[in-house]
Amino acid sequence: MDTSKGVIWKDGGPRIDYEIGFGGPLVAKDYRQTHKSIWSTTVRVREMSFDFVLDADQDILLATIGLYANFKATGVKSRRDVSEVMLMIMTYDIDKPR
Repeated sequence: MDTSKGVIWKDGGPRIDYEIGFGGPLVAKDYRQTHKSIWSTTVRVREMSFDFVLDADQDILLATIGLYANFKATGVKSRRDVSEVMLMIMTYDIDKPR
């Protein structure tokens, strides 16, 4: 399996660690089953499914895009952080070559 890992961050904001690659674990769904999350949702955009799980106790927002990508945002402390992280992840173009 060929994967790509990286980090997206900005000073004073959340840090997003990601792993892109077909067939990886579904971290958002797995986290939802093993931790107490306060909020979760699935959003469909352009035939792609985005699963989000928020754990406010740990300031963590996890996301999985279909079977292709996993994101873990830490330092998610406000509603603004939640919306910025979700928007950033939802604009990820899974079809764009890396």
